[in-house]
Amino acid sequence: MEFRLLGPVEATIADHPVQLGGVKPRTLLAALLVEHGHVVPAERLVDVIWGDGPPGTARAVLQTYVSTLRRSLGGGVGTAIVTRSPGYLIRIGAATLDRDLFEEMLAQGRWAATAGRHEEAVELIRRAGGQWRGAALGGVESELLAGEAARLEELRLTAVEERTGIELLLGRTEQVAAELTDLVRRHPFRERMRGQLMRALSALGRRPDALAVYRDGRESMVDELGIEPGPEIQAIHEAILREEPDRHRPPPSA
Repeated sequence: MEFRLLGPVEATIADHPVQLGGVKPRTLLAALLVEHGHVVPAERLVDVIWGDGPPGTARAVLQTYVSTLRRSLGGGVGTAIVTRSPGYLIRIGAATLDRDLFEEMLAQGRWAATAGRHEEAVELIRRAGGQWRGAALGGVESELLAGEAARLEELRLTAVEERTGIELLLGRTEQVAAELTDLVRRHPFRERMRGQLMRALSALGRRPDALAVYRDGRESMVDELGIEPGPEIQAIHEAILREEPDRHRPPPSA
């Protein structure tokens, strides 16, 4: 059995989707998976599912949702939703959770990068990113789960920045420039990402484009956030203005 949080919340058995019911049972499953192996108090589950306005029958309905999920997941070997005071926990046994796979592969990629194994690091971090299918915890409606969704999204973008940074070290400037052009458009205030795009464009001999990327970002930050770009991206901008070599790149071999 596989569980998925990095996109629409899903469960599959032998690659066949499990019918989870409506939004609320799906939200319950997401809340249990986020803390799998740990007891989630029934009171918290009620808050996750209904927010500030739970019905008077919330506890009884919660029990119904738990029973429904148990039946739906019954074919998953090693998977169980267990009643344990003061609430419930889910054991996923040999099942896989895409969030855990993502974080594990990202950690391995970071370790490889620290050890100087850059090609391996890129491959591992790219595989980690391949776990994503859309916005985290898609299809659930819960303010209490929004923090986990935001944490995962930030980690995803950080992983992209770490991978593209390594790829710049490897000289993959065209690939990085193509990928980051769209990402910077969608995430205009991520300065690390914007700085990497500037470096890639400059390395490709597209100095005016690199300077324009900085100028556009600065205008957006000043107009919408009322702040100037940070020191790191300013240093990249100044280095491009002075046509200095990229200090992040290794020197060419003799």
